Amino acid sequence: MPTNHTFVGRHATQNRPGRHHTFCAAPLAAQRTGSSPTTTGSVSTAPAELSSGYWGAGGSWPPSRPTQKQSTNGPVVFTIGPVTPGQPRRPLVEICTDSLDGSIAVEQAGADRVELCADLPLGGTTPSGGMMTAVCEALTLPVAVMIRPRAGDFLYSEGEREIMRRDIELAKQAGAAAIVLGLLTPDGQVHVAATRDLIERARPLEVTFHRAFDMSREPYEALRALIDLGIDRLLTSGQVADVSAGLALVSELVAAAGAQLSVMPGCGVQEHNAREIIEATGAREIHFSARERRDGGMTFRNPACAMGTPEVPGEFERDATSVDRIRALLVQLGG
Repeated sequence: MPTNHTFVGRHATQNRPGRHHTFCAAPLAAQRTGSSPTTTGSVSTAPAELSSGYWGAGGSWPPSRPTQKQSTNGPVVFTIGPVTPGQPRRPLVEICTDSLDGSIAVEQAGADRVELCADLPLGGTTPSGGMMTAVCEALTLPVAVMIRPRAGDFLYSEGEREIMRRDIELAKQAGAAAIVLGLLTPDGQVHVAATRDLIERARPLEVTFHRAFDMSREPYEALRALIDLGIDRLLTSGQVADVSAGLALVSELVAAAGAQLSVMPGCGVQEHNAREIIEATGAREIHFSARERRDGGMTFRNPACAMGTPEVPGEFERDATSVDRIRALLVQLGG
């Protein structure tokens, strides 16, 4: 039977010397019942118990997108459609970077949020405590900190989860505005219990579930779990290597989530396709790396020795965040 849901807005304000950040997280999700949408032939439909409140109204799949975020307990944060005073003029742009210089470049370029990682060529891991603090102190932009103890899959031992708990505390102490994480079970489902534990430790910060989602077995079940957990934001490429090939799924996820969380496309976003991605999906945020390869500056280079592996940039070159690429993307999005 249909279930009525009540959502309560969360707000957190953070004060540090010389800085004042206020950010709004998505509503808390109440307990929900029902099963995921099913597909018959080429037409996908939501079960009757999901025909209102959760997946949207009308019973069809995907449901129509709302024109703006609705809340009885908090402000309208995002808008899709006509711009009114006090609402964003373009989608929010998040830039991932793995350095202090890159983070400063993001702010100089005019983007809206930094996702701070280490080891971007490996998909991003947890930055050091020193990096977290230096970046948060240097920027006025909100900083979302990646919490991922290693490269590879997203099945973590209890020891690794303890490291994640401690890193979340370091990020909060550093002044982060959001935590980015993702955990799966061996059979490819969202690890609900472990994720809930980390969310509780992260609050009152926002929480993004990263592209671990793209490695999950069933995207609609995973989305349901994330909404039930109260996740604020989902980063996804549509479960494929490049988001340009996953636009259909991303669009359905945006519609299914509605105002309950923000679905943010990423992986394969470029200056030339960002507008197309937003128009095709209705997403309110977009994720971009803006990387360019630069020479490292060493004048003496020992050709007989190497510290890294072929999968990562060589010792004498590095990936850097490009101000010009960010600005070009913002122009495409109308910023």
